[in-house]
Amino acid sequence: MNKAGIVELKLYDITGGLIQEIVNEYKTTGEYSLEFNASNPSSGTYILVGKLGDVLRANKLTLIK
Repeated sequence: MNKAGIVELKLYDITGGLIQEIVNEYKTTGEYSLEFNASNPSSGTYILVGKLGDVLRANKLTLIK
């Protein structure tokens, strides 16, 4: 998506509880990368939710330690 705006990236557990807010800030158009420290959550299934404006995307991920 090529537009600037407030970007939100949050990690939830499988029951919908917020584990960590990873990003919540204004970003200009471009490509970004980040490092996520997964030492806090335990092994399990999580939902990663990204939001930019009115566009919302969710992906399931499995963390294995």
